[in-house]
Amino acid sequence: MTAGRSVGPGHVIPSDEDVIPTAIATGPPESYAHTVFGTGSALEAFRTRSVVSPNRTDEPNRLLLNSAPVKDMNAMVVSVTRISAIALVALALAGCSSTGGQRSDLTVGAPQVSANGPSQVRFTPYSGRSAVGLLPKPYFVSFRARNAESYGHSFIAYGELDSTGRVPYDRSGVLVPSMVKIAGFHPAGGEAAYSLGHLVPVPALTGASDGDTEIAYLQNEMTIALTPDEYQRVVAFMNKKQGSLTVWNAVVYNCSSFTNDVAEFMGMRGVNHLLFPRNYIEALKKANPRVQTLPDGVDIVG
Repeated sequence: MTAGRSVGPGHVIPSDEDVIPTAIATGPPESYAHTVFGTGSALEAFRTRSVVSPNRTDEPNRLLLNSAPVKDMNAMVVSVTRISAIALVALALAGCSSTGGQRSDLTVGAPQVSANGPSQVRFTPYSGRSAVGLLPKPYFVSFRARNAESYGHSFIAYGELDSTGRVPYDRSGVLVPSMVKIAGFHPAGGEAAYSLGHLVPVPALTGASDGDTEIAYLQNEMTIALTPDEYQRVVAFMNKKQGSLTVWNAVVYNCSSFTNDVAEFMGMRGVNHLLFPRNYIEALKKANPRVQTLPDGVDIVG
C-alpha cells in the first residue's frame, strides 16, 4: 500500500497501464441498471452469461473445459496461445516481485497477503451493537480489494452493520466474525496451484483467503447498505454462485470476475476483471455513480 493514500476518492483512476496486456477480444460492456436491484435486463443478463461452462462455444477466446470436437481448431490454438503468452508474462513479473521482495502492480487475484506487511490505518471500532432492528438498512455488501504478495485480491465482505451504520471491526482491525462473512474466489492448493492457474484452469475455493478480514491490508472498498429483503436475495445468489464455481483461471475467470457477477446481479454495471483489484473497485464505483454507498471509513496512513 502507498503511504498516505486514502481508500476514498484519492485512489488512482484506472488507466491502460493498470491492466494486464491482453490480446483477448472484448466487446462493449452490457448495459445494466444504475440502481441497486435493477429488474429485468440486469438479472437476465446474468442468467444468460456463462464464463467457464463446458458447453459454451459462442464466445471465442474462452477456454473449453471438455473434450468435445472443436470445429475450428486453428481458432482454438490461437486463443490458447494468446492466453498462455499473457500468463507467462504474468508469471515472470510475479516471480521477479516475489523473489525481490518488491510489490508488483500486475494483479489478477491472489491468496496470500503481502510480504511487505500491513499498512497503518485509522478506523472506528465496532460499537458493540448490531444495526439489526435499529436501522432500516442494517445489512451490507462490501466489494473490496486488499494487498497481496505480488498480486492484489478482490473479494466480498457481507453481513450486519453495527448500530452506527459502520462495517464492524474489533479493536485489532479484524472484521467481527459473528457479524461478517467473506465470499471470494481463489485457487485451492497453495502457490503451486496459483502459478499453474495462470496457464490452465485449476481447482478453486470460494471462501475467505489470508488477509481478507484484516483492515490493515484493505486497499479500496465499495460498501452498500441493504434492507433485510435485499440482503437475503444477494446472499442467496452468492451461495448459489459459489456452489457452481469449481475452477479458477487468472485470465479467463478470476476473483474480480466473481465480484462482477454479484455486482451485476444487484443491477450494477460490471467493469474489466483484469484491472488491478484496487483499481477494479475504483472503476466499479465510477461505473455506478448512482448507487448509494457508505463512506469508506478507513484512512490508510502508512
